[in-house]
Amino acid sequence: MHGPTGNAWPKPPELALRLLLATLLVLALAQGIGREAAQAMLPLIGHTLSWLDDHYRTVALTLGTEGADSVVRLRVTLARPLLVGGHLILPDARGWGEVTTPVGKLLQPLLVLLGLLLAWPVRRRREWPLRLLLAAPIALALVLLDTPFALWSHLWDLHAHVYEPGRFSPLLTWTRLLDGGGRLLLGMLGAAAIVALASRLCTPVRRTGAAAAP
Repeated sequence: MHGPTGNAWPKPPELALRLLLATLLVLALAQGIGREAAQAMLPLIGHTLSWLDDHYRTVALTLGTEGADSVVRLRVTLARPLLVGGHLILPDARGWGEVTTPVGKLLQPLLVLLGLLLAWPVRRRREWPLRLLLAAPIALALVLLDTPFALWSHLWDLHAHVYEPGRFSPLLTWTRLLDGGGRLLLGMLGAAAIVALASRLCTPVRRTGAAAAP
């Protein structure tokens, strides 16, 4: 999307319209393929969880529903003893734990990222493919910083709530920050980084000075 002169940024009313149209587009996209996109991310989320904490063995990682909401549902058993607040919890083949997180939370930073990338104007047309190329690793990072940690913190809270209530936990604090607007902020920061980097990479290098005569 270009401004009237090709280089000028749009006026606030024009930018507001762009944001509105981009928001409607990404919401329609989420409604149409959001569940399928979440399903495709489950293997990545599962591998990340296994890497984060090998105390748990994943029994099932699936999409489900809770009321009207689609959720990511994780069921685990203990793979090895876990020490919480001085209490040693031993693995039991009969025991399992289950936690969920809404699919909407998984998609939120990705939708914010995509919406801002579509709404914010480019100065040169070649910025569009570069933005899309840069968006792939940023989107991956947003997923890895969010859903695996959210599920992990819910698992940890099952034990901490019983054996060590009130203890400060960086993991639980991170999840609360995400729930308190952090996902929106992550999407905005990711979009700002992509827009700035794509613009910089597409800006011609200006040479200064003259070459010395031989």
